[in-house]
This record gives sequence, structure tokens and C-alpha cells, in this order.
Amino acid sequence: MSTSPDETAKPSSYAADPVEPSTTSSSGPLVASHSYPPTEVQRWLICPVFRDYSARWEPRLEEWTPNKLVGTAIHAGAASYLRSLMDGSVSPGTDPIPNAIADGLAALRNGYVQQEQYGLDGLEKLVTKGTQALIKSVTEKLLPGAMVVGVEVVVKRNTTVPKGVPGQDHIADCILQRGETLEIWDWKV
Repeated sequence: MSTSPDETAKPSSYAADPVEPSTTSSSGPLVASHSYPPTEVQRWLICPVFRDYSARWEPRLEEWTPNKLVGTAIHAGAASYLRSLMDGSVSPGTDPIPNAIADGLAALRNGYVQQEQYGLDGLEKLVTKGTQALIKSVTEKLLPGAMVVGVEVVVKRNTTVPKGVPGQDHIADCILQRGETLEIWDWKV
């Protein structure tokens, strides 16, 4: 195919240029056609059904999962244990772990949503094991030489942040005093 000097070659593309509808031509009136954006043309070239589904797609409703709840329950158990150490309600020879596990299981049962996929019995076992493991780790690794001075303390966000900048308060899971210093601990379950 040859081009005249007046015409310049145009690069080809995957997308169609928008077509302006015209109602007249040299051969008579034209029917107005729809203009498709390049992304829809690309989707249609991949698969016409894909283009149709992508135009009608709606996000699936969120399904309940116990992930966050199990972590919250383990936090509740550990907080119960640390509070009993902090306020001295644990007498020597008393094991505070059963009470801590009971508090964690209560938090689990409070937020549990009945459904078929996640059974309460299995989640209770996870919370019990997780609470025991966290308490054991804290007792053996963090508490020697330290004193618990705060449990689940709300730490206000920096007040020097300009207005309009989003921010939120944070919760310190445990604050320990070791000598002259304070340690802030945040568990991630």
C-alpha cells in the first residue's frame, strides 16, 4: 500500500480511537455509533465474556474469619495474667494461668460468630495454646528483672500532628520497668 505525500503513516494501537457520531455523509445520513474506551476494547479483545463480566462485577461480601478474634482472645488472656502480677492479686503458689486462659476463652466466645467452617472447639484449643505460649515466653524472657507497671495502656497520639492529618491512639500491651528505663511491648499474634 502506498501513501501520498500529503498522508503520513499513523502508528497502529490495540485500542480504538473514540468515534464521533456523525449524522451526515456524502452518501447520506449515518447511524450514530457508540464510542468504547480503550480499556473496554482491550478487555473485549482478550475475551468478550471477560469484558462483560468485568463491567458487571461486584465485590464479594466479606466472610467472617476468626483470625482477628483469636489474636484478641490471646491478648485478653495475656493481659489478665499480667494484671494479676501487677496488682499483686496472685499469692505465692497460686497459678494465674487458668484464670488468664478463662479470660481469653471468654473473649473468644463473646466475639464468635456461629457458622460451619470454623468450630468453637478448635478455636478454643488455639486460644488456650496461644495464651500458654505467650505467657510462658513473657515469664521466661521478659519478666526476670522487670516490674509490670502497665497493661493495655492507651498511648495518645502525638498532639503536634497538624489538624487534618489522620492518626489514632495506640495501645501498649505491656509496659515494664527495668531499673531506670521503661519498656513498651506490643504483642503480634
